[in-house]
Amino acid sequence: MYEPLADIVITPDMIAISETKFKNNSNYNDIQLPGYTFINKNSLTQAGGVGIYVKINLIYKIRSDLDLHNDHIEDMWVELEVTDVSNTLF
Repeated sequence: MYEPLADIVITPDMIAISETKFKNNSNYNDIQLPGYTFINKNSLTQAGGVGIYVKINLIYKIRSDLDLHNDHIEDMWVELEVTDVSNTLF
């Protein structure tokens, strides 16, 4: 299988994707990227859904307290712990 990030010299710390269309019982093994943790939020509809790949060496926290709580919008907030600076929200 082709590794999508194999040819990139500097890999991103995070990769956000939308319209994932996963279900609660989905198997995420086929979409794993080496060196990343995949976190996601499934949609309540047939479409939508969001996901974020986070480099495994980063410390992060999912911030559900910032969710929009709107049935028509899927959102996910992640706070990165960054040394020597304020934490960053994505």
